[in-house]
Amino acid sequence: MSETVDRAAVAADAYRRQPDSADPEAVRAYWRDVTLGEEQADRLGWSAEQATAVAHAASGSLMLDGEGTARHVTGAGAGRRVAAGRIAALCAAGFLSESAPDGTGRRRIEPTADGRRALMVWQRWSPAPVVKDKRTEREALAPLHQGEEARRRAAAAARRMQEWQRETEAKWAEAEARIAVRRREDELNEQWRQANGIRNPWAKRPAGWTAEAQAEADRAAAEEAAEDAAREAAHVCEVREPEPATVPAEPSAAPADVAALFRHRVTVVGSQSRDRCTQPACRSRRPHPSPYPPCGTARLTVRTRPAPPGRRAPGGRTWRQAGLRRRRSGERPAPRLPRPS
Repeated sequence: MSETVDRAAVAADAYRRQPDSADPEAVRAYWRDVTLGEEQADRLGWSAEQATAVAHAASGSLMLDGEGTARHVTGAGAGRRVAAGRIAALCAAGFLSESAPDGTGRRRIEPTADGRRALMVWQRWSPAPVVKDKRTEREALAPLHQGEEARRRAAAAARRMQEWQRETEAKWAEAEARIAVRRREDELNEQWRQANGIRNPWAKRPAGWTAEAQAEADRAAAEEAAEDAAREAAHVCEVREPEPATVPAEPSAAPADVAALFRHRVTVVGSQSRDRCTQPACRSRRPHPSPYPPCGTARLTVRTRPAPPGRRAPGGRTWRQAGLRRRRSGERPAPRLPRPS
């Protein structure tokens, strides 16, 4: 028999079981439950082994031994071992739960309300089981659609969302407060630059500066300037006694030989050390303006540079020295070297 025929038979059976039509609200609730059951069965995604494990738990034959191993116990023995991943996935999805341990240390695995509802719709609508191996059976299962576990998870998600919204609003409020503080600081910096005539756009105001404090300081400075101006005007208008006139003293007569006091000797040290000349210390020969003119003569020593290689005679002497030596010794003059270009 095909799945369509099976679903049609289930729908016909549900129609025969519907409550009395005298209560329309009860009829609508009944059919909502039937439709929800069909949708829940299609969304389970169980394998045949998982459905069997839930059925064993509903019958009370699924146990956990002292070591925590799930076993299907049907008699006095230890029972057949059940895959641990299969039971863990069903417990995580809210279909199975563990009871308190008994005297022997064993715990019974019982179905929850979602597990009983899921087993009922599975057996009633008979959806096609999903083929799974032991590895895929350990994967997470979806909770029962509109079941207790789904509502619990939805409530937890809503709480997390509300908490996230509160944290986000707090962060945004803090960020807006920081932005407002920075804007206020920028406005104060701009006011300070304009008040002090500073053109640097990155200059920052001193700590604690405000426009009110600047206005108060300007007012105090204006009042102080006005007081200073009034005090200065009063000081200038005072009548003072005239000071006695002083006659400047006449300068003493300068010595006769003024030119001798302003002459100095220039001594040339170097290749032309024999040349000596005496020159005036200044162009003007007027008498010294001071009543106490300097005495004696000054001596200035000037060092000359050695002549270039092309202008020197052999032996490192100057041409003047070489000529004097030739004239004294009667030597023939040597040919002069050409000038460097």
